[in-house]
Amino acid sequence: MRTYSIVIVTAEGAETRRYVRYDNDLQVIRDWLRVPGARSVRILCGDRPLASNYEQYELAA
Repeated sequence: MRTYSIVIVTAEGAETRRYVRYDNDLQVIRDWLRVPGARSVRILCGDRPLASNYEQYELAA
């Protein structure tokens, strides 16, 4: 299991960070890429960004 950092920015500009543990990148991206009411969501594992809802991602099943 790895720890991921989820950075959520709301429409009002408030930023919150959550730390979650998952077995793989695909699970965390599927669970966190879209957060209702968020202007943006960034997912990081260490210093490596995994996803942003400003970009397009093709996720293999």
